Amino acid sequence: MTSSGFLFLILVIVVILLVRTWLKLRRLEREQAIRSYSFPREVVDAAFKGQADITPEGSDLAGRALRQFFLIQARAGEDSVVLPSKAAETLWQAFAADSKAYKAFCDQAFGQHLNPVPEAQMRTVSDDRVLWRTWQLACEEENIDPARASRLPLLYAIDDRIGQPGAVSYRTDSFKRAAGASDSSRRA
Repeated sequence: MTSSGFLFLILVIVVILLVRTWLKLRRLEREQAIRSYSFPREVVDAAFKGQADITPEGSDLAGRALRQFFLIQARAGEDSVVLPSKAAETLWQAFAADSKAYKAFCDQAFGQHLNPVPEAQMRTVSDDRVLWRTWQLACEEENIDPARASRLPLLYAIDDRIGQPGAVSYRTDSFKRAAGASDSSRRA
């Protein structure tokens, strides 16, 4: 190999490493934007207006669950995930209705608009890989072994915890790894 060929190879490797580092830093910045985001109080209040059983503490927990879903969505990238929480979906719909705040959040957290999908529509997903991916990422977010979970991640427990009407109740044994699903859905 000539010295110019060797230098070109080194340059290509350096560029690849720089791009991978930049992508990882961008992902970490976006995750931090999601983790640190505080939903506008008026949006949270509007989301649960008329639901007397949902306390302010419960609506704040719904905000934590929605942030967890947004982190899962960010980590899944182009892969599909589902939203298992009616409370998180209620807050998402109210948040998206505040178009200015939602656009700013999406731009910072995802680099693009994220369309809200109703929880009921997501519940109809029958692809076991999508269901497993969501479960796995929610568990990983809380350092739970998804194959041997002893408790539910917040995203799956929130509706029961706050008494969300019409919610689905989940159990830790409801989730089995789908054939063809990877052991880890984390992105580098």
